[in-house]
Amino acid sequence: MLFWFAAFIVMALGLIAGAMRLADWRALPAYEGTVTAKGLLAPVTIGRDKHGIPLITAASEDDAYFALGYVHAQDRLFEMEMMRRQGQGRLAELVGNPGIAPDRFMLTLGVYRRAAADFAGLDEPTRRAFARYAEGVNAWLDERHPLPLEFDLLQFRPERWQPADSLVWQKLMGLQLSSNWDRELAQAALAAKFGLALAAALDPDPRPTDAVTISQSDLAGLRFADLRRAMTEVVQPNSASNVWTVAGNRTATGKPILANDPHLNFQAPSIWYFVGIDTPDLKMFGATIPGVPLQIVGHNGHVAWGLTTTESDTSDLFVEQTVENQAGGTDSYVTPTGAEPFIVRTETIRPRFNAAMTLTVRETRHGPVVSDILGASPGTPDYAGEKRVLALAAGLLAPDDRSAQALYRMNHAATVDAFRAALADFHAPQQNIMFADTAGGIGYVAAGRVPIRKSGDGMTPVPGWSGDYDWTGWIPFAELPQSLNPPSGVLINANNKMVPDGYPYLLAAHWPEAYRANRIRDAIAATPRVSPDTTAALQQDVVSLMARDLLPVLMAHTAGVGDKKLLDRLKSWDGTAARDKWEPLVFAVWMERVKRRIFADDLGDLYPDFGGARPLLMRDVLTGEADWCDDKTTQATETCDQMVSAAWADTLAWLKERRLSTVDKVHWGNFHQARFPHLLFGNFPVIGGLGALSIATPGDTYTVNRGTFLSPASRAPFRHVHGSSLRAVYDLGDLAASRFALPGGQSGQIASRHYGDLLRDWRDGRYFTQPAPAAIVNRLTLNPP
Repeated sequence: MLFWFAAFIVMALGLIAGAMRLADWRALPAYEGTVTAKGLLAPVTIGRDKHGIPLITAASEDDAYFALGYVHAQDRLFEMEMMRRQGQGRLAELVGNPGIAPDRFMLTLGVYRRAAADFAGLDEPTRRAFARYAEGVNAWLDERHPLPLEFDLLQFRPERWQPADSLVWQKLMGLQLSSNWDRELAQAALAAKFGLALAAALDPDPRPTDAVTISQSDLAGLRFADLRRAMTEVVQPNSASNVWTVAGNRTATGKPILANDPHLNFQAPSIWYFVGIDTPDLKMFGATIPGVPLQIVGHNGHVAWGLTTTESDTSDLFVEQTVENQAGGTDSYVTPTGAEPFIVRTETIRPRFNAAMTLTVRETRHGPVVSDILGASPGTPDYAGEKRVLALAAGLLAPDDRSAQALYRMNHAATVDAFRAALADFHAPQQNIMFADTAGGIGYVAAGRVPIRKSGDGMTPVPGWSGDYDWTGWIPFAELPQSLNPPSGVLINANNKMVPDGYPYLLAAHWPEAYRANRIRDAIAATPRVSPDTTAALQQDVVSLMARDLLPVLMAHTAGVGDKKLLDRLKSWDGTAARDKWEPLVFAVWMERVKRRIFADDLGDLYPDFGGARPLLMRDVLTGEADWCDDKTTQATETCDQMVSAAWADTLAWLKERRLSTVDKVHWGNFHQARFPHLLFGNFPVIGGLGALSIATPGDTYTVNRGTFLSPASRAPFRHVHGSSLRAVYDLGDLAASRFALPGGQSGQIASRHYGDLLRDWRDGRYFTQPAPAAIVNRLTLNPP
């Protein structure tokens, strides 16, 4: 009986899966034929190559933007809808209660309100491009095609696309890339519990002499750790990328070569969508974002460009002191000129299968009160008894953001000088943008708004009531870090520090480790003539300079280890984190166990939030600051030798528990698997694997081919969750031969052959080029009525 019941369940699940796949297959868009599209001015041809990459040929830019909206809707409509709804704070309308927390966050920040206000301030050509794009999306919707599987399961049809919807992506990406608020909350949680001195000691970067002097008591009562967890459940800051360019006098082609691979959290479908546009006045190829009518990275036949995030500190948390009213509540806060009322508005969250909820949103002169996110539930908050609140000031949230206008002009720039001029309107998030032109010029600008602070280093929340830490303006564009045609002929950024110590403005008090930048610099210096081939090979490099740096430090503390056979073998490892090697796995476990042994006793319940390998801190402790090695939970005084040796024993136990003691049979790739969860299904148990992509990968957090992974203590030890979201190598001597890679595929529909067809090529270092007319295998013609 049990057998037949199990067989019935398996058969039922199979039938359900088959029906779902059939529904998704029926929704696959037509790539061939002729369609009459209301709104077109002239016929447009959409040719696709064997990878499903479209080449749009149009008689005008107006029609090209229309067609771009059309093809985005064909291939990525659900991704566009999720992006729009996340920014609007309307996810709960689709998924019910699980959407309440992200909706509360987005409505508190006012993401969509700010995007709509920014759109009104753009110039006419940019607004027209956005409007024509929206018309193309809506033209596809008006044809009433069968919708992708996700729409069927959630039982809804998307609303018409509005031009302002396309600006939401910039705000969402900015929240992920402008991540100092995350670090600031983590530092504040440490400072509130242990004091500023310990919090500073756990971050070994040098600090400015005007360090923040907020007292520990000023931080009391503010739930920093809880707030950080609540905010990072919605937006997961994890930013990194590589970009470099080499002038023609250093290359084999005699023209500049530019390489870029933005690093982002993995998802399926991919965040990027490749497309070519060919009009009489504009010819482009590169990566777009579904929902956005502009090319984010790519080339326009004259200029190629790429970007990384700067890691500059463009946000601050202000502790606001509230003023109690006669009723015992708080409707105002202290400013340097006296009490001022909060700016208050109400928002509504309408969770599916539940009653609507009213959310009260407060803002101060610095920005939205983000501590209100921790309210027990939407509704009228009980502010009685509160003494302080936390407000977020962020360049991303500042009014009159013209970044979209800058992108439009970047897409049209024909020289490095014109491209640099376009960047003056690029406001947020601040990015390291590198560019090169066919005439031989190369350039770099750290474009974006960076605040000028009266005082403070931006590392911990500061008093908002005094005005001492207020922002007084933005760093002028002409004084942002930038370079045109440097004598060295090389420009590199891998999220490393952009400027020397003499730079007159505070960009950040903390910078990421420079391992990737150093590896790129050394590889270029060792290459007599840089070529597209050597550049692509460098993008695939998996030598971990962090491992080379830290392994000898760990080895110096292994005097207490008995059997050193495995240690002696590990000692000869060259730091190559290839997926067929055992050393990256053993080293990663050992590093994590050493960190736990040293810091878990000091940090207590805050240790789970103390993520990452922290190699600079580990090196400082193991080469001089030995007091950290003493375990505060024992009566004895432990040494670093004891901690590192005990961590090695922990590592061997970890391997034994998993029957991995014979390390020659262990491969890094067995554990280090890149996983791309589906945008919808990946958020739910049982069905979380539906639409997910997975593949074994090399690398670690510090290799050029970035392979950031989950902790060995997580549910999926060493899962690769963050890395290259695309790769591009531009040869300014032959832009048509530029090469690209994408993890996943062009289509957002699981049943499509283009959903994941590029994943293995991405992993294995194979690239594609932009579709030439001869490579077109499908052709769709859009005609005006």
